[in-house]
Amino acid sequence: MRIFIIKYLISLLEIQMPDKNLKKKSDKTILYLVLSTKKTINNSIHDMILTELEKRSEKLLIFCLDEKEESTIGKRKYFCGGLFQWLAYFRKLMKADQRLDYVYINDYFVGGFIGMLFSFYSKSKLIFRCGGPWVYNIRDLSTLFKTLLVSITKPTVLFASKKVVYNSQAIVYTGFSHEHKVIYNGVNTTLFSTKPTVIDNSVPKVPVQSDKLRLIFVGNMNVEKGIDILLSVCQIKQDKVEVSLVGDGPLFDELSVKYPFAKFYGRLPKQDLPEIMRQHDIMVLPSFVESLPNVLLEAMAFGLPVIATNIFGIPEIVDNKLDGLLISPGSAKELSSAIDYFLQNPSLVETYGQNARKKTLNKFNLDRRIPELCNYFLGESN
Repeated sequence: MRIFIIKYLISLLEIQMPDKNLKKKSDKTILYLVLSTKKTINNSIHDMILTELEKRSEKLLIFCLDEKEESTIGKRKYFCGGLFQWLAYFRKLMKADQRLDYVYINDYFVGGFIGMLFSFYSKSKLIFRCGGPWVYNIRDLSTLFKTLLVSITKPTVLFASKKVVYNSQAIVYTGFSHEHKVIYNGVNTTLFSTKPTVIDNSVPKVPVQSDKLRLIFVGNMNVEKGIDILLSVCQIKQDKVEVSLVGDGPLFDELSVKYPFAKFYGRLPKQDLPEIMRQHDIMVLPSFVESLPNVLLEAMAFGLPVIATNIFGIPEIVDNKLDGLLISPGSAKELSSAIDYFLQNPSLVETYGQNARKKTLNKFNLDRRIPELCNYFLGESN
């Protein structure tokens, strides 16, 4: 009888004991601004951040760039449209006396400036996730205009922000004192796993067996990425090296014609990248401008060593001659030497790849980074 009573009391305690990992529901209302479509949001890191914020808020108001539409999914209310439509939506919310506690932004260009105005008018806290140095290679009037505009909007938005999260120590703005924290990007270590994955059959397959060193680049094809240097080096080493490029951009057509030996995939869904990475040995990112590129973390999580330029936040994630090689931006000679290094030491491809995978699991796991980000922004303890 006593045993039965004890078991009954224990069962009551188990039911009533709160889960320490669960946060108390809050009545916070957050306005989330993102320069992406609704579909893009739901297949990106934004969705993971929003999912975490849902646990800590009463309502999420999401402004995104898309066809004009208002829709509600759970705690999320989407306001889709262009930037002028954003202004109309905001005016409508203010007329309805909608209280805002936080305005979330992730750029200090157009979206950031609009977020700053919304925050000021609604007397809410502006929280800013800064993910890039926003430096342009000035080559025409357009990039000159962007450079001048960013030089104004960047310090203005940072100054107006209550809290700022940088994804790299290298891009922390030192022009004035402001409350900030460095929280590195994270990577989905389940999606980007060394285990085989089921992939859409529409993805072109490349023979896995090859006597050549298989290099891959993933990113936007513009001048800042240094792709022309990569392809010119690989052109000389065609008998020893294969190179594939995933992504599109202003240089796609020009480069695909100029370097017909290379494999150009175009833009692919993120869920298809693991299959492409499985068919390659090394990720190469010869950029002139980066912050803390997620594509390197994804490749490292998959177990690929990397060759990347020693700029901004890249040295914070790549340890030279441990999980990759660092080179100077714009140096075809150093890039060529880095490729030769792996050609002459093929066993290091696997060794560096294993080190890279281990590092991402321990330090850059997205499951840890997202809660840390939300805890900091909303003033909650870990």
